[in-house]
Amino acid sequence: MFHSIKKIWGDLSTASKSTLVVLLVGLLVLFVYSLIWVTNEDYQVLFSDLNPQDASSMVSELEHLKVSYKLIENGTTILVDKDVVYKTRLKLIGKGLNLNGSVGFELFNNTEFGMTEFAQKVNYLRALQGELERTIVSFEEIKAARVHLVLPESGLFKRKDAKPKASVTITMKNGLALTPEQVVGIQKLVSASVSEITPSEVTIVDQKGLALTKTVLSDNESSNLSERLEVKRQLENYINSKIVSVLDRVVGSGQAIVSVDVDLSYDQVKITKEDVVPLPNTHGQSVGAIVKKRTSSQVDEMVGQQNTFTEENALNQNVPSGSSTNEVEYINNKRIEQILSSPGIVNKLSVGVIIPNINDAVKLAKIKDVISMTAGINRSRGDGLVVHDIEILEMQENSTGTIASDEFQVNLKPPNSTKEEPLGKNETGINYMYLILAILGSLILLLVLRMYKNNNKKLLSKIEKENLLNEINAWAGK
Repeated sequence: MFHSIKKIWGDLSTASKSTLVVLLVGLLVLFVYSLIWVTNEDYQVLFSDLNPQDASSMVSELEHLKVSYKLIENGTTILVDKDVVYKTRLKLIGKGLNLNGSVGFELFNNTEFGMTEFAQKVNYLRALQGELERTIVSFEEIKAARVHLVLPESGLFKRKDAKPKASVTITMKNGLALTPEQVVGIQKLVSASVSEITPSEVTIVDQKGLALTKTVLSDNESSNLSERLEVKRQLENYINSKIVSVLDRVVGSGQAIVSVDVDLSYDQVKITKEDVVPLPNTHGQSVGAIVKKRTSSQVDEMVGQQNTFTEENALNQNVPSGSSTNEVEYINNKRIEQILSSPGIVNKLSVGVIIPNINDAVKLAKIKDVISMTAGINRSRGDGLVVHDIEILEMQENSTGTIASDEFQVNLKPPNSTKEEPLGKNETGINYMYLILAILGSLILLLVLRMYKNNNKKLLSKIEKENLLNEINAWAGK
């Protein structure tokens, strides 16, 4: 058979041999491709970007359902056959598997009989934290979140100063960040979800441990120095940004120099005022609430001893038979005010501004008034505002040898000087003298070096010549 095939191959022409080889290779390639296409399965993504805990739960459930799967990207992505991907995904979600490593209120779907009250409280806390985590992770910029709640015990012996608190740790996606409005939104979300938690008691940190929430000065003695400095810095930056935004449009962006200092009071003061509200004009009438009313009367003894009524006594109208006194005590309205000043009130505000190229005093005064209104300067409180031009700070001295301004005076002339000299004249003379001395010193040094060199040449010329000739003769002989 082999000889017959060899004979047939030998009888074929070169073109026939080439065509037969191409057909055989094409059939082989088609067979291999068909075999791979039949045996290969098309896998699609079931879940991606899973943490190890979620991936473990998913794999266990897939093995229980006897669904073939593949793991890629270090086990964070699960692939299944494309024909069952949606069906499998709905089954897993319907079974209530824990996503993002958290549990929600499905924890109470299969509660055990006889569970203690403490266990129920712990489960409720876990479920509440898990629901908050799922809600926070639904934000586009957040990859993962962890929520911790501190809820005080509720009961008869509950501490009055015990307040619920919450902390949120978030992991951001690559290249994304939360805006300050979003951070405040998360605080309000947690505050509205948990009873008696205020937004200020919710702390949010990122994956690097940096606090995203703004520092709020507490109204007790526990506020430390770092909190006070942070509040002071925030207030100074806020006022500085307001002033800079105004000056950038007047003198140009980045041309003005602004410095703000805020003196804050951290004392908590409580003032109680009690005032008596006067009665309106009553035209002599007694108006008001009666507190006490007393009537006292006194009868004459002689009149008391008479048992019969006589005409003489009746006609005698001028003789008093007795006296009576009425005492009525009224009360006016009272007004009681309690004024409670929280810590962080501004005691004094100091602002210093330097602007360029404003030589007009009228324009400079107008700019000063605008800055005063922008910063909220209160003269009665003791606030200070200084606005100067860079050239005004270097202006010429007046007849008394001083630079005068509306805020300060700097003496430029020594007390014992009797002759006025332009500023910088002495300094210029000293500089010229140093230059002349340096030139003379350089010339003297060059002259000494040249003399020393000439002397050395005269003393060593013969020896150098002999050594040089010997070296040349030795080199030539070689």
